[in-house]
Amino acid sequence: MISIVIVGIILLVLANTIVMAVRERTREYAVLKTLGFSARHLLVFIFGESLLIAVSGGVLGLALTYPMVAGFGKALPTFFPVINVAPLTVVLALGAAVIAGLAAALFPATRVVRTSIVTGLRMVG
Repeated sequence: MISIVIVGIILLVLANTIVMAVRERTREYAVLKTLGFSARHLLVFIFGESLLIAVSGGVLGLALTYPMVAGFGKALPTFFPVINVAPLTVVLALGAAVIAGLAAALFPATRVVRTSIVTGLRMVG
């Protein structure tokens, strides 16, 4: 139950990061629409940025997992006699990062695509 709450909090932080990044660039997206960029191009930009942030965080977290597991095993051998990180856990963690990145970008991407050029150019910050 606690891990579900933690994943939910991480998803909210990621979603907030993407929403704020997209909101700050609303005028730029409107200019790109004016220059002829399609909705598909804008979606690729937004989802790409979100996936880059999410997967980078997932890879960094996994990279820090191995030294921490070894440290816990050495520092507290009676509490943690054998700790292993299974390959399936790594795959699932990266998959969760991808899903979180896609989910976090869904609302802001939809908002950018539906915003008219004039409305986008009027928006500030």
